[in-house]
Amino acid sequence: MIQVANKATILADLNTAFLSITPPAGPPAAGSMGAPTYVVTNIPAGTTLGAPTGSALVLGTNLFYAGLYQSTTSILITGDLTLDAQGDPNAVFVFQSSSTIGMAAAAGGIASGRSRILLTGGAKASNVWWQAGTDVSLKTYSEFQGNILASRDITMQTGATSCGRLMAGAWVGVGAGSGAFVFDSNVISVPGQPFAPPATYSTTCQ
Repeated sequence: MIQVANKATILADLNTAFLSITPPAGPPAAGSMGAPTYVVTNIPAGTTLGAPTGSALVLGTNLFYAGLYQSTTSILITGDLTLDAQGDPNAVFVFQSSSTIGMAAAAGGIASGRSRILLTGGAKASNVWWQAGTDVSLKTYSEFQGNILASRDITMQTGATSCGRLMAGAWVGVGAGSGAFVFDSNVISVPGQPFAPPATYSTTCQ
C-alpha cells in the first residue's frame, strides 16, 4: 500500500510534469511550455489525425514534425500517423488535448486496419508526449508510441501495444488526482527496455 506522504509526493510530481508540457495559457492551468522555444500550433476541432496505410503524407493530417500541438477538444488517431524528427534525435513532439485522446479500433483485427503511430527521421518515443485533459483510450490492436500524461484513466483494449511511460491521474484538478489503468492482453514497454510485440508490429522502443 502506498503511504499517504508518498502518495502526496507522487501526485505533486505528476502535477508538475503535467504542467511542464502545458502552454502558458493552459488549459487546465498556466503551464511552462511555450514561446520562445515552442509555439503552439492549433489542431482544429473535429480533426482526425492519421490516414489509411499507404496514403500520401500530408503535413498536419497524417504527418507532423517536432513541435507543440494543441486541441481544445479531443484527439482521435485513425490509420497511420507519422511523426518525423527530420534527422534530429532530440526532436520533441507534444500533443495536448483538452479532453480525450484515442486510437481507433482495428477494422480488420490484428491483420489489417489497425491504428499506428510511426516514428521516422530519428524520432524517439521517449521524446513524444501526449497530454489528455480527461482520459486516454487505445482501442483494439492499436500501436502507440510516446509518453502519456492523462488527467484520469488510461485504457488499453485487446492487443493494443505501447512504447512509452503511462501516467494516469496526472492532474489533481480532475478527480482529485484519481486515475486508473485498464489493460487487456497488451504489450507495454518503457523506452530503452526489451520490447516484444506481435509480428508485424514495430519492434523498436527508444
